[in-house]
Amino acid sequence: MKDYYSILGVERGATATAIKAAYRRLARTHHPDYVIGESEELQAQASIRMAELNEAYDVLSNGEARREYDERWVTFSSGTFHVPSRHTAPITPEDLEVAATLEARSRPRATDRVTGSVVSAFAKRTCQELIEGRKGLAWRRADVEGFSWSLNASAWPLRFWIHLRSFDTLDPGSTERFIERGEEAVRASKRLVGRDLSLFVLAFYRIDEPDQVTAMCRRFRESALKSGAGSAEVNVALVDVVHGRSLPYGPPPSDGRFAEVIRHMGLNFGRNQHH
Repeated sequence: MKDYYSILGVERGATATAIKAAYRRLARTHHPDYVIGESEELQAQASIRMAELNEAYDVLSNGEARREYDERWVTFSSGTFHVPSRHTAPITPEDLEVAATLEARSRPRATDRVTGSVVSAFAKRTCQELIEGRKGLAWRRADVEGFSWSLNASAWPLRFWIHLRSFDTLDPGSTERFIERGEEAVRASKRLVGRDLSLFVLAFYRIDEPDQVTAMCRRFRESALKSGAGSAEVNVALVDVVHGRSLPYGPPPSDGRFAEVIRHMGLNFGRNQHH
């Protein structure tokens, strides 16, 4: 069991402010953007370290997740560790179908010689390609906590968002924390005038309990649309980096420029009624 406090270099009783400060200080040192031009080995190390920092901060910055983690740590330290039950979501037949496809695609093959750092490299490459320019939308980095990166572009009265988070292993626990951050991002971008079109991407190397993960993503999109009160469009995509495939949720974006950007990312929304 990972010691998230040690990863961030803080005491177990550290305040939320101290945890945020430690994370930001370490991110400035270990973020892959700061080692561009260095050796591939150094860049890979930075990607792995940054993913570890994100994972630790994602848990310790969330009150409920931190309490659960602290309880698990006490049990783990006592030698009687067990995995608690996950929060469950109602699963539909469509979720089971999607989950079966995901599970088959993400099953490791004998010829696979990749690590979680591949996911970080994918996230970095995708961000760079978008910033370099796609179909007339000028993307720029935005500081949104809880994601590997967030990009924003504007074409009044529309505003476009892409939020991506990379995972070595995507499971119900990490999905739940991603959704909490996603809900915060949707609330923060709510506007009185104009519309926000948002894409949330979960890129992973492995996936556990895919039926729960897919059900949670579907429910997140449905609830995000309601919270947007008609002023937002929300799409969600699961990306299996190992096999280069994706499973998107939602119809194609109403704006053709954004739809074209998403197609260039390899995501084909609206392929069937439940994706």
